[in-house]
Amino acid sequence: MVSLVGRAKQDAASLHLLKVTRDDERIIRELELSLTQLRQLADDNLGIFAGGLEQTGMMERQLVTFAKSASARTWIAAVSSKKLLADLQLRLNDEESYNVNIRSKGTTGFVIDNLFVTTVEGLRRTKFEQLDGGFLYDPICHIHKARNFQRFDGNNHDRPQIVANFLSLHRQRGNSPVLCLMTRKAAKSVSTSAIANAYMQEGWWFAYPRSLRFTDT
Repeated sequence: MVSLVGRAKQDAASLHLLKVTRDDERIIRELELSLTQLRQLADDNLGIFAGGLEQTGMMERQLVTFAKSASARTWIAAVSSKKLLADLQLRLNDEESYNVNIRSKGTTGFVIDNLFVTTVEGLRRTKFEQLDGGFLYDPICHIHKARNFQRFDGNNHDRPQIVANFLSLHRQRGNSPVLCLMTRKAAKSVSTSAIANAYMQEGWWFAYPRSLRFTDT
């Protein structure tokens, strides 16, 4: 179990985003969401869908931008596979322009500056004293489909349910973490309602992905 107690008890920054329409990505409003507003969004079972980054490299840079903020200490990123986790760590180490500090957390994941990164399965071995949100790093937008995998012991392995359970567990502990799905897929190209249902969400706020950033106080 990875316990990130030392990341707790701090004032979080706002999350900046451009809220857009689902189909044509028309800008509705520019927002600076405070922690209170993010928690309200989570309490309403609404997530943030940040889709349409054309290349995985763009997603990596977005993750690095998040990680450099002190506010990332109360967020977590879960990637879609062990291979992607290993490849991501390798590329972040090799790419000098990222200028990040990587610290390993054993087989569970690693920390990029201020952001802990793990797999979906790693969420079951991770707990935060304070958790404000989670980035679901899913380039091809397929985690929600993995609902009926049979494990070697015959039990069902439901990956989107692991995500939903993780958020629910921290909500029971007094947090209301918001889910932010990062993917290369544009919202109009996937069934966003089915994806929301898989993660036990009522729906999404659609955001222009490059607009997302923490605004540290």
